[in-house]
Amino acid sequence: MNKGTHFIGQPMFGQLISLLDKSKILRFSHENGGEKYVKHFDAWQHLIIMLYAVIKRFDSLREITNFTTTLKAVR
Repeated sequence: MNKGTHFIGQPMFGQLISLLDKSKILRFSHENGGEKYVKHFDAWQHLIIMLYAVIKRFDSLREITNFTTTLKAVR
């Protein structure tokens, strides 16, 4: 089977994430009080899930929560 020639080798989501600097995002969140009461779900995870939801065109919060619970079940 012939695969597309425009595929660079890494999915678009992976390419987008590789452009982001996790330490800068978390530092910005810490400086603005965004991580004050965080135990597990930090700003980086929130950003990643929201970007994925936009790319996949999720229409509701329920779709996002179903996706995240599926991720937890896989781990």
